[in-house]
Amino acid sequence: MSFFYQFLEIADGDSKINSRSPQSLLSDSIRAYMTTLQATPTEDVIRLFFRSQVENLDRLLDLVFSSFRAATTGQGGDLSDWTIEVNTIFLVGSPSCTIINKSDSQRALRESARLREDEQAIYEIDREHPAVELWTSQDSFLTAMEYLFTATESLIQDRTRDLGSVIDERPTEGGDDRLHHEQVKQERLKDQMTYIGASLCSNMEDRVRFAST
Repeated sequence: MSFFYQFLEIADGDSKINSRSPQSLLSDSIRAYMTTLQATPTEDVIRLFFRSQVENLDRLLDLVFSSFRAATTGQGGDLSDWTIEVNTIFLVGSPSCTIINKSDSQRALRESARLREDEQAIYEIDREHPAVELWTSQDSFLTAMEYLFTATESLIQDRTRDLGSVIDERPTEGGDDRLHHEQVKQERLKDQMTYIGASLCSNMEDRVRFAST
């Protein structure tokens, strides 16, 4: 779970279900979760969560998704930053997928498959004949992942319509800085949609296997 520290930015302030900004979505959600456990306010609740509550990651992701929906429902303007942040949290948190900072989707899928193999060996999980239902194949997680896939796909299309087809071209250095920034953002959204789709398919496969046992 140390992967979360790659992008977690701890913000000051009290716990809120509705996150104040995309950058504080995870930290705000952790604070809200820890508040339900009546954690001492003076404690570093972020580190406390990773020390004592990692096994409840599914509950945290439920809260992250709820916070994301609350913060973005009815909000106008570009939701790219919110979408990229919530996608990153779910992809890092999902055992069936891993974040790759490259545009090579095939490599990402290979890395995801390798992670699943490692997990199977460590936890002795028989994915062909699972004895227990994995939390990543439960309704709430699958519903959230499906929503994020659809929302990301829709956002990509909206950005192409609003900013023009040039936004879908590969980012190049030396041109317009704003255009380059938006092209990088568009490319990241496309990569995330690919990873979410792959993770969703893997988790649905686990769901079907569990149902058939």
